[in-house]
Amino acid sequence: MSQSSMVTRQWWANGTNYTVGRQDKIRGIVIHHAASTSLDSIGQVFSQPGRGGSAHYGVGGKQVHQYVREEDCSWHCSNWAGNNATIGIETTNSTGAPDWKVSDETFDTLCKLVAEIARRNGLGKLWINPDADFPALSGHKDWQGAATVCPGPYLYPKLQEICDRANEINYPTKKAELIWTKFDKVETYITTRTTHLYDFNHTHAENIVAIKEFAKDTAIDIYGKVENKTIGKTFLLTEYSFTKKITNGFKDDALKPKPAPQPQPQPAPEAPETPSDEPKDQEPVIEPVEPENPQEEPVISPEDNQSGLTEEELAKIQAQMQEIENNAKEKIVMIPMSNKTYDILKIVAIVILPLIQVLYTGLAKIWGFGFGTEIDQTIQLVIAAINVVLGAALVKSSSDYHKGD
Repeated sequence: MSQSSMVTRQWWANGTNYTVGRQDKIRGIVIHHAASTSLDSIGQVFSQPGRGGSAHYGVGGKQVHQYVREEDCSWHCSNWAGNNATIGIETTNSTGAPDWKVSDETFDTLCKLVAEIARRNGLGKLWINPDADFPALSGHKDWQGAATVCPGPYLYPKLQEICDRANEINYPTKKAELIWTKFDKVETYITTRTTHLYDFNHTHAENIVAIKEFAKDTAIDIYGKVENKTIGKTFLLTEYSFTKKITNGFKDDALKPKPAPQPQPQPAPEAPETPSDEPKDQEPVIEPVEPENPQEEPVISPEDNQSGLTEEELAKIQAQMQEIENNAKEKIVMIPMSNKTYDILKIVAIVILPLIQVLYTGLAKIWGFGFGTEIDQTIQLVIAAINVVLGAALVKSSSDYHKGD
């Protein structure tokens, strides 16, 4: 079951103040007055638990509040059968007792809401008969068991006017003069504010009924427009409404064409270079210059670059070391040395140093290392020196042996 498109706020009643579901179909509408000038006060009362009463809608000015869904049974007309078969509407007052008047704006909204509810629920043309079991339109006090003067001395005499205006909205006696104009192409429009889709086939502007609400900045494809010359207003229609001749459209002042997308600026193409007749500067060519008096590189002979000892000098030094060793033996010069030290020096002189000497000499010839002669002669002299020391140590050992004899 649908709800009214005219609702501006839903303020649900407490569950202790109505019945979920209804035992009868909707047969009529019951009008109440709120005995209050505040629409919000109605919602505050119905939302309190244990209130024991409620209504489906409340009207104040152009505002429509909803408290109970239409498919549920609100407790509003003091009659169980009436509650199950009707929709209850509370109306705010513009004055207090004893007249309980209603403003023209509130009354106009009430008539439109009654027409909208009647149309959606298939109630047909509304009628008034207080003595009927289920009148199409009635006041609260018309129902058996209702000990009240509601909807008050001002609104109750206007029930027939409400009935007539609602019927004129749903079943107009006059035909509105409508001018239909199809656009050359479908255009996209944007809503400039929160607006509605309206049923505009009426001869009085106040009878135009809002059908569906649309938020601001909503995009809508418009197929054409219809001018209602009777009321002097123009409406924009979608393709479906226009082609089906359904008089539902948007007020033309609530929409504006969607701006066309602006093309992105393209960078200007670079101008091609203009060939010049002038020759381009070339890199200067530097010619090699021969020196006036070229000097030859000095040639160094092997004799000029010779280093190290001559064979005669090396032999002389080795002979001197041998003489030192012999002198030590003759004079029995003793060098204290442990067996371990003696063995290490012996290995160095006999194995390690000769091996280094041969290895470096060979690598020097392969890779061109320098100082080959120098290192070779150095190792020879070191070996000779170690042999002198070892000879002196050996002399010390022989002396100890002979002393033991």
